[in-house]
Amino acid sequence: MIDSKQLIKNSYFKSKDHNDKASALKRVRTTIAKLKIKSFDSLELDLKEQKCISDALSLLDKAVEVHTKAAKLKKDIEKRKAERYAAALDLVMKSDFAKLDSIEDKVPLIFYEEPYMLSNIEKAWDVHYVLRNTFKDCLNSISYSLAHQPGDMHEALGKTWAKFQENLPELNLKTTHLVERMQKLLDAG
Repeated sequence: MIDSKQLIKNSYFKSKDHNDKASALKRVRTTIAKLKIKSFDSLELDLKEQKCISDALSLLDKAVEVHTKAAKLKKDIEKRKAERYAAALDLVMKSDFAKLDSIEDKVPLIFYEEPYMLSNIEKAWDVHYVLRNTFKDCLNSISYSLAHQPGDMHEALGKTWAKFQENLPELNLKTTHLVERMQKLLDAG
């Protein structure tokens, strides 16, 4: 039987999924054990059949153990990932990305990270939504990327900022018409 480390390596299950599977297997094992005690004796099973039932119970015990250990391992992994993401988000929120304030500053970043969000802006409400929520989503996206990169997140964030700055002149050219349109919508609405 596969061990718990291999199980979490080969699956996308979360810790809760492994706990649920362990619980389901425990219920099956308990049901079979009760049947063995109450019903199987009246069936006059031969030794081979009795051994088969005992082997099934043993196998279920091992499967429960594997899923229980996998749940604990996966929970530790999930905790470390959540802590790293929180640290990355904190880092991004203190960075130059979070200091972008004006429409002229935010729109190039949004265009760089989530350009599709700029395609259907027709009202002042849309502009407010994009500048507030989509901009926040961009910061979350940068944080998520940082959290999943190995090594020092400060260095990776610096490289991400440098790459954004390198692309900024081209992004400004591509978004000038969007910025003007968004500003007009805000002024009118």
